[in-house]
Amino acid sequence: MTNPTSPNYAPIAGDVIVPAPYLEQGSLFYSFLFDSSYEALQKVCDQWFNTPSNDDVHFQPLLPYVMVSYSSYDSSHSTIPPYNQYGKVPYKELVFSFFVVRLKKELGVWFAEHIYAFVPYILVDNCIPMVAGRAVFGMPKLFGKIELPEHKDVENLTFDSSMFTIKNFGPESVGAWQWIAKINQTHPGNSGDKKLWKTAEEAFSDIGKFIFDEGKIVLPGLGLLVEIEEFLKEELPFVSLKQFRSEEYEGKACYQCICSFFAKVASFKGGGILPGDFELQLNHSDLYPVAESLGLKPEGNMARAAFWLEWSFNFELGDILWMPGQQKKGILEAILNFINQLINPKNGRKHRT
Repeated sequence: MTNPTSPNYAPIAGDVIVPAPYLEQGSLFYSFLFDSSYEALQKVCDQWFNTPSNDDVHFQPLLPYVMVSYSSYDSSHSTIPPYNQYGKVPYKELVFSFFVVRLKKELGVWFAEHIYAFVPYILVDNCIPMVAGRAVFGMPKLFGKIELPEHKDVENLTFDSSMFTIKNFGPESVGAWQWIAKINQTHPGNSGDKKLWKTAEEAFSDIGKFIFDEGKIVLPGLGLLVEIEEFLKEELPFVSLKQFRSEEYEGKACYQCICSFFAKVASFKGGGILPGDFELQLNHSDLYPVAESLGLKPEGNMARAAFWLEWSFNFELGDILWMPGQQKKGILEAILNFINQLINPKNGRKHRT
């Protein structure tokens, strides 16, 4: 959705927010899947999407799992001239994410419209992708220190991260650096378990199997069957809440929207399953309550699955899914959409809005 009355962006000297799409090159990506709970993740969906929109759009967690990903990038840059000539920025990041489904209710019947990856917590070690990610896509990027192995064949893999935060709120509390998340390989596993992927299609097929199992998920509470089908392919949709605090009124936003964007594979070098056992530990911070809000434990979180990828991808522009003051659909449009869903139920499970 584009607003034809939107003003042109004014490029100014010293502005590090270059336009998307962005090419993220030479990524070494490690990801781990941990158990959470529907209840905890639903609260996050309510805070980010359902409450701000007054349920004009409604999101639920697809599965009670959280993915924790550590990654490094050789470079990141805009693909839009003249910004693609500015240079490239290397960085590392830590991402906490889970899959959500956007639901729609028409004439008393719930439909699953779209599935997205959602990132409520993310740390990066470079201010340029941090600022651009927040401003363009609404990604809640904060500055941190990230440590991860430079090669996937290192024995006893370890991952670490820290940030400047406030551990316990209080009028006399002083912010300080503290570690946030650690992942340690507690058992190396068997070398025979190292399955390798040569193509992105092969990688995402296997990843989809151990995340989504049979590809048919029944949402708790609604009893709604969601079929994954072609979701996890070479284009992964994300959703986020993009907002800026008002300069006039406390508790108000001067801009707010729920938006989507896409990560699309540009090249694939390889990937594979990480054998062995991996434990996630989290350090409490009142300012950054990762464990509490995502339904994770301070320690003893054992990965259900772990894998690595070496790839490059583009972050593509997406859509605005909701903005305050949007006109609600009329009854005729709702009826037509309802009939269309009955005739072509797969139309409700598309990648783009």
